[in-house]
Amino acid sequence: MRVGDAEITAAQFDAIVDSLPPQLASAAKGSGKKQFADQLATVLILSQEGYRRKLDETPAFQVQSKYRSDELMANFARHALSESTKIGEATARAYYDAHKAEYERARARHILVRTPASPVPAKAGAKELSEAEAEAKAKSLLQRIKAGADFAMLASTESDDTGSAQNGGDLGWFDRGDMVPAFEEAVLRLKPGETSGIVRSPFGYHIIKLEDHELESFDQVQSAIEERLRSETVKKRLEALQNGVKVDYNSAFFESGKR
Repeated sequence: MRVGDAEITAAQFDAIVDSLPPQLASAAKGSGKKQFADQLATVLILSQEGYRRKLDETPAFQVQSKYRSDELMANFARHALSESTKIGEATARAYYDAHKAEYERARARHILVRTPASPVPAKAGAKELSEAEAEAKAKSLLQRIKAGADFAMLASTESDDTGSAQNGGDLGWFDRGDMVPAFEEAVLRLKPGETSGIVRSPFGYHIIKLEDHELESFDQVQSAIEERLRSETVKKRLEALQNGVKVDYNSAFFESGKR
């Protein structure tokens, strides 16, 4: 496209689009390409008018232009630091071996009996139980399970966690740290197929049945580990850069209310 004296090639257009936030870039590469080109033309027209008026010679323009140029260069430098930071498989595997607990996950069912202060809303039409009544109900449900009652059936009718109740109390797979500490500690003590005792959490009283437990393999999490280590390494490199450059501030200028 040509706008006055300015010519934009396809490669330049694509580079401009790639600098946009992901959602806008996606639109500008698809059905919104012409609309973005119209916006770009408006920018170029106004820019040319600004140069005609010699606004580029004003102090305000020069300061802001310099800052925006430096900001853009900083983004390029940050990207270059990230691209040049490579995490080898051996490093990632060493991290995995030292932090295997982070990659444990479990699948469990539960029955929740909410207590008065629980953040879980009461079921429509259900009686509000006192702390003692909630504990007594949980103990009664546990006895029924021990006597052979089907856990999933009880969860579907008795659990106050209506989200999981419709699936027989099934919470699906969850990772370490996803659940509140008391719940997670109880799960870790169980073997697949076992049912917990009464577990108290801020949500109320739980009865938990562990369905399965597994450790994700290194191959499953390698890319996530490498990205995590790369991010941490880049952060340290940025901190080292900042610590290596002395920055002086005019304290009088930055005192509140003073110029």
